[in-house]
Amino acid sequence: MVCFVVGRRARRSGLARALLDGAITYARKHGAPALEAYPTPTEGARHPAASLYRGTLSMFQAAGFKVVGWSTPQANAAPRPIVRLELD
Repeated sequence: MVCFVVGRRARRSGLARALLDGAITYARKHGAPALEAYPTPTEGARHPAASLYRGTLSMFQAAGFKVVGWSTPQANAAPRPIVRLELD
């Protein structure tokens, strides 16, 4: 999962988490073995909305995803966690 699109007025209302929960339910129903995502690690700091479209690490962890590695950054980009939820 790589992107959550939430309109400005709906942000901070739990909509991204509802979308995540819906994706998990859909994937389970259709036999997916796992889900993987590359969220933004916020570590409690505020970030511009434009950098959070991947979802936050804490949101994925609250849904049961585990960090299984870190991406290799390109150019000036920071490494991102790779999170996975086993659905079996």
